[in-house]
Amino acid sequence: MYKILFIIIAGLISSASYSQNENYFGASISSIGYSERGFPDLDLSSLNLIAGQNINDNLAAEVRLGFGIRGETINAATLGLEEDVNVDLDLDKFMGIYLKYSLESSNSIIPYATLGYTHAKAKASVMDVSASASESDISMGLGVDISLNQKTSLNIEYMNFIDTNTITADGISVGLRTAL
Repeated sequence: MYKILFIIIAGLISSASYSQNENYFGASISSIGYSERGFPDLDLSSLNLIAGQNINDNLAAEVRLGFGIRGETINAATLGLEEDVNVDLDLDKFMGIYLKYSLESSNSIIPYATLGYTHAKAKASVMDVSASASESDISMGLGVDISLNQKTSLNIEYMNFIDTNTITADGISVGLRTAL
């Protein structure tokens, strides 16, 4: 699977490299709502790094890496277990590749939509025992870039990262992006 992901990323970057448009990078903070069948809903947070390249005036290719910065602790009794111990649940990391389609706008607020693929890994710890699981899915979102100057923008975005039969992870991100 990682080979396929690498080939897709390489293809997006190489096709974008023929463009005369600029590269950009950024960072954001996400508040992610996580729901899984049989578990209580969780509120997680991540720090995200973004690298992108404009393919043309409306289309860009992006790679994003996210790292969990705040998890949640629940008591095992809420999971139907008789033990009175706490379970720490965290987003370990995620990686995604996305196409971003921006609407043309003559003002400093530019709305956009994203479509891509996200692979995420979560971790659970009880006492000194840890376990992890991963999930991947098609992702989509909506956002706005608000220009602060010619090269820097404030970014606000809603993204549905994963939505399978058993897991849903979506969230709101706020960040900054700057052109190179």
